[in-house]
Amino acid sequence: MTLSLRLPRVAAAVLAGAASPSRCRLPALTRNPLAEPSVLGVSSGAAFGVVLAQILGLSSGIVAALGAPCSPSRGRLLAATIVYLVATAPGGLAVQTLLLTGVIVGVFFSAAITVIISVVDFNRLTA
Repeated sequence: MTLSLRLPRVAAAVLAGAASPSRCRLPALTRNPLAEPSVLGVSSGAAFGVVLAQILGLSSGIVAALGAPCSPSRGRLLAATIVYLVATAPGGLAVQTLLLTGVIVGVFFSAAITVIISVVDFNRLTA
């Protein structure tokens, strides 16, 4: 009984962890040993994915096994894709442009979270 309940959640957690960007890639990409996910807007994208999953009701029922644990990975992927597409210039990918774009995308997702939380009914967020 417990295997049928916990196995899907463990598998989803393994998939979500494997899909997340590694902590060793960010310093190499930005050429800064103190780089963190918030520099590129990835952490705000993950938080946006969680809030969106909570609003859409992906944290309840049978969808919770794959919906809620994978939603931060989807948000991270969305943020990283937006940062890459905006920062890519015809001459190449400059680190300064990547960092500035990451900060802007992070602020955008933080603002989107604030708007969603202020517009949506509070009971829907805590369910």
